[in-house]
Amino acid sequence: EGAAMTIIPLKVIQLSLTYGMSPHSPSAFAQYGNYLALIEDKFEEGYRYVKFALSLMKKLPSRAHDGSTLFWSTHTRIHIEPMQSSIECYLDAYKAHMKSG
Repeated sequence: EGAAMTIIPLKVIQLSLTYGMSPHSPSAFAQYGNYLALIEDKFEEGYRYVKFALSLMKKLPSRAHDGSTLFWSTHTRIHIEPMQSSIECYLDAYKAHMKSG
């Protein structure tokens, strides 16, 4: 069951590393970080992927998929960071989704 959760994010990551980053790349890194942390119990490694996804999101010019990246990354961050900051991240994800339509 958990293996199926990684197929699409890993393919997006592979394509991103081969052809360059796209607006979907940060979300894929965040989803893979979730898989590592929440399914494989590798919280520190998953958190590294999430932090990379968030830094990559800020560097890309497109804001269309920021809400998705923030949403996926918060699932892992809630296990590492204080609860108050994680709740704020869910609110930021909601605002980003509403802004992008």
